[in-house]
Amino acid sequence: RGVPTRIRTAKEMLARSATRTFSRRSFSTAMAASWTSVPFYQIDSFSSTPFSGNPAAVLLVPSNISPLTDETMANIAAENALSETAFLTPLSPDPKHDFKASDTFNLRWFTPTKEVALCGHGTLAAAAALFHAGNPHNQLSFQTLSGELLASKGQAAGDTLITLEFPMNSPVVVPAVGGSAADAGIRAVARLFWGLTGAANDPGLAIEALALCPRTKKLIIHAGAAPGKTHQEALSGLAALAVPSIEDVLAAHDGSLVTGVCVAVAGMTPGAESAYDFHSRYFSPWNGIPEDPVNGSSHTILAPYWSTAVLGQAECGTVRLSARQASPRGGDLALEARFETRRVA
Repeated sequence: RGVPTRIRTAKEMLARSATRTFSRRSFSTAMAASWTSVPFYQIDSFSSTPFSGNPAAVLLVPSNISPLTDETMANIAAENALSETAFLTPLSPDPKHDFKASDTFNLRWFTPTKEVALCGHGTLAAAAALFHAGNPHNQLSFQTLSGELLASKGQAAGDTLITLEFPMNSPVVVPAVGGSAADAGIRAVARLFWGLTGAANDPGLAIEALALCPRTKKLIIHAGAAPGKTHQEALSGLAALAVPSIEDVLAAHDGSLVTGVCVAVAGMTPGAESAYDFHSRYFSPWNGIPEDPVNGSSHTILAPYWSTAVLGQAECGTVRLSARQASPRGGDLALEARFETRRVA
């Protein structure tokens, strides 16, 4: 079943999308003079203002040129030094089905250190780049390592919105005590990570529950106010979390159980109004990303978890949520957990 996560763009997500020409040079000495130029975008996803949200690079690679090798894409991503670089190619080799005419594309994402199977902000940036390039279709299909992903363009309150639809990745709650050897290992990873962020020394923040998605290896640390502390102190504690170094995290855990950590705190307090159901931060040092400013794929796990484990909703119908990623750059996500289709939009 899938939970759709509705993702909002910042006026086509192009508040800071400078179109540039990226020159790809062969890494072979014998081919040093061989260059191919392709359009390059850098787009701030999940933001309505420049220099916030999550920046992603997008390269539009035509299908009629020699395909980029995995090594070349990895090197480009490492040089970009952004959390994700997306590589787009029309699925059809027919030159008539180019970036302005096709509605189906092959999409791959690379961090500075590895290829990943799913990336929300990279997909959002890819769709925004295509719409900005003049693609007339209101819905685009991306063939990825996670299967088909859809991006749709619409209007709301005068803004252009891009809605993504991803597979739902429901996590499993980890028992506080007992359970399997794997459960004990996950609890140990959570404690180690909690200590590396400095949260163990924060009197305002406490772990309430743990949940892991076995397929993606993303761990939710559901935190809240420590005894005697206020909800606002818990939110302040979330914002104050230190970003652990990649070296310290890899020394503590090799990524066999966990490759990403979401720390989430409720956004609403009894009797008070809030724009957000929950606030979160996402760390993925195992993928070469100390902290992802606004992460879409983690919300394919957070949306079903928050709907069922926190709000107590049955796994049916659609649950709408509003989320804030509380990184220093920050960003907003409007989510729909669509349990009937097991997708998130």
